[in-house]
Amino acid sequence: LLLPGYYECLGVPVFVRSGDEFASWTLEQRWGEGSWLLDHVSQIQPALAVGAEGKVTALTRDGSQHRRVGRMTAAARARTWAPTEPTVLPNAGTGIDQQQLLDGHTVVVFNNSPDARFPLAAALSTDDTVSFATVRHLNDVCDPAGCAHSYPSVTQSRKDGSIWVSYTYDRRTIGWVHFNEAWLKQGGDVARVRCLGTDVCRA
Repeated sequence: LLLPGYYECLGVPVFVRSGDEFASWTLEQRWGEGSWLLDHVSQIQPALAVGAEGKVTALTRDGSQHRRVGRMTAAARARTWAPTEPTVLPNAGTGIDQQQLLDGHTVVVFNNSPDARFPLAAALSTDDTVSFATVRHLNDVCDPAGCAHSYPSVTQSRKDGSIWVSYTYDRRTIGWVHFNEAWLKQGGDVARVRCLGTDVCRA
């Protein structure tokens, strides 16, 4: 069992592993060893998915100037991780989640903004989150005074393949959304990224 975590003060992901039915745990990737800190600084709250041939992908909440969902990968058993790279999905330092679907595709739930916890959106990937085919907003109604739809959790029903998302609604209650992959494939929205340097890619 591989359990994702992070060092809050340093802003770096960490993993603990158990191979004996939870009787003991081993801390892996200590922040001060090798290039771990530099390779993953400002990336916290990793969300894991196991893809083709056992490759593990972690998507991370970004606290850097990139304001993009981070992505790091490891081969089977997740012993060695590649450095974190920004995806095309925006991130305002907010929580994200992902779910490997029964057909091998991946759904990622995130806040589609580089600056706010709204709107909550879902993106569909067919290549282990290397790219995203479609994006759809899960809620488009927001109080003009501001709102926060955050800390999502996503899962898929094995019974009918439908997708369920729960999230914190303005930190007052729990909201939820229920849809299927066919609805998500229709797309209609774009990732509202904000690029650095001379790139022009803010929608």
